[in-house]
Amino acid sequence: MLRNLDCVLSATLVASGLLMTSACSVTVGETSLSASDTDNPTTAGPTDTDPSGTDTAGTSAGCPGTSAGCPGTSAGCPGTSAGCPGTSAGCPGTSAGCATTEGQTVEGSCLAFCEGLLECLPVEEHGFDTQQDCIDDCMINSDSVGTQECDDATISINECVAGLECEGISDWWSGTGDVCSAETVGVNVQCDGPAKCIGYCVVAVECLSEEAMYDSFDACLTDCEGGYDSLSMSCQDAYAGMNACVATLTCEEAGEWWFGDTPPYPCSDETEVLTNCE
Repeated sequence: MLRNLDCVLSATLVASGLLMTSACSVTVGETSLSASDTDNPTTAGPTDTDPSGTDTAGTSAGCPGTSAGCPGTSAGCPGTSAGCPGTSAGCPGTSAGCATTEGQTVEGSCLAFCEGLLECLPVEEHGFDTQQDCIDDCMINSDSVGTQECDDATISINECVAGLECEGISDWWSGTGDVCSAETVGVNVQCDGPAKCIGYCVVAVECLSEEAMYDSFDACLTDCEGGYDSLSMSCQDAYAGMNACVATLTCEEAGEWWFGDTPPYPCSDETEVLTNCE
């Protein structure tokens, strides 16, 4: 069910209207894993030597921010990939500046993501037998969506997670704390379908389970996508806009949105557009 049925469209319309994303335990971890992909291989960066004579073979020129905490990069930090696409959690001293390396590919970011994931979490949690299994799964969503927006969002979340130490990766995977939350929302929204239901349902199930009466994530998706399909084209755009907005809310804000009556309240502009569309 959707929020405040008497206030937002008809019961049918409103019942399908909860959407989008926010950091959420296993669902977020799984979404992130399946939200990356591209067929462009990552090439190794050029070999170089810094003024102190430290061998930095394998560190790309586009990643000059590698910290002294990883003095030998390849040799001293065996977990760091040759192209330095996101620097793995195996090199906790490496700066997060690597994450903004220009020319990064989805595949390269998936490599960095999977290196950190497999190094920091037991197989019982991540479920991948090999690193390549992880990379293949990571690339599926981006390949299937095929938009630059999804590719960019996928790279961002992969690089954010790859730049974390093991404790941070564990927190992100389990949905505790506020680790890479903006990037998680971004990939859920940008790699989602036109109805923008994935992110909405993450918030709805995590924060509004009693109000929305969804007993599972799949039930929310079915309801949300059905509501989208029942609308006119102009109202579909408004519906997706509201869902994308709700996906960015905290649980406290989601509650304010659900019970909101008189603007302003979170996502009130997007909700009013949906209410008044024809």
